[in-house]
Amino acid sequence: MKGLKEFIEDLAKDNKLREKFKDLRDVKEIVKLAKKEGYEFTEDEYMDKQMEAVSGGMGSPCVQGPQRPGWKPNLLDPSNLFGPTENN
Repeated sequence: MKGLKEFIEDLAKDNKLREKFKDLRDVKEIVKLAKKEGYEFTEDEYMDKQMEAVSGGMGSPCVQGPQRPGWKPNLLDPSNLFGPTENN
């Protein structure tokens, strides 16, 4: 089974996968759906990565702007885990 790293990578390049997660805002639901999709990680791992992403730990600013036009001000939004892509 794939982990959180693969989940983030796949979200960044797979519009269909991203679409499945776009409206989820509950970390338990995100982890549950991710497991059904073949990824396994804990709620704590997910939240740690989200905190890292919004605090600038992934090299992306935590404000909406030209660098991250799709950024949404919701800590749990899976799309906040990856930087801008040509598919966004």
